[in-house]
Amino acid sequence: MGAKGESMRELVQLQKRMNHLFEEMLQPGRPHEAFPEYRWVPAADVYEDRGHYFIELEVPGVRIEDVELTCEANALRVSGERKAAMELTRESVHRMERYLGPFGREFTFPEALDPSKVEARMEAGVLSVKIPKLHHRSIKVK
Repeated sequence: MGAKGESMRELVQLQKRMNHLFEEMLQPGRPHEAFPEYRWVPAADVYEDRGHYFIELEVPGVRIEDVELTCEANALRVSGERKAAMELTRESVHRMERYLGPFGREFTFPEALDPSKVEARMEAGVLSVKIPKLHHRSIKVK
């Protein structure tokens, strides 16, 4: 039986492969860049109202300056890194249950997003992201 981290990495790899499969079905021919291998995947809640999408990610112990948001078309990628508060050695660690290192999530939405107006804030270990929907207005011709 593999280590706890190995099982999680396998699940993350499976999730990435499935996401790519669905993206290829929905947008055939769209080039997909390779994603870095993440050590952990933060839990997320995603919801919307009439004009925005909202994402909340659990990232305790991560500093806001260690988080990067990338928004283009109808996708938002959140990545970053949780760093150790002190130098850790095999001798100094008694138990290590929280993941350290790079993390990431990508969210795809059914409509275009407005990347120029994305807002993010961090409070109590939760990263909250507010993403405006890009509304296309039609003009009636009379």
